[in-house]
Amino acid sequence: MRDVNGKPLIDGASVRLIRAPAELLRGLPLEDQEAIRWATNEVAMRLVGADDYGNVELEFKDPSGTRHWIFVQPTCVAAT
Repeated sequence: MRDVNGKPLIDGASVRLIRAPAELLRGLPLEDQEAIRWATNEVAMRLVGADDYGNVELEFKDPSGTRHWIFVQPTCVAAT
C-alpha cells in the first residue's frame, strides 16, 4: 500500500488524513462527522491495519478523548 505521495504505508505508521471522503461521513452521527472533520489535515493518526478491500484503518482521539477508528483509501492519507 502507498499513500497519496507514493510512500509505502506500514502498520503503526503516523499519517495525516488529507481529505474526508463524503462516503466516509455519510450516515455517521454528527458527533463522529465533526471529529473526522476536526482531525482532517490537523491530527497525526496511527495506521493500525488494512481491510480486504484495500482500505487502511486509522485510529485517532478527538479533543474530548474519544477514540475513533476509520477506514479510507490509502490515497486519502499522507505519511508523516
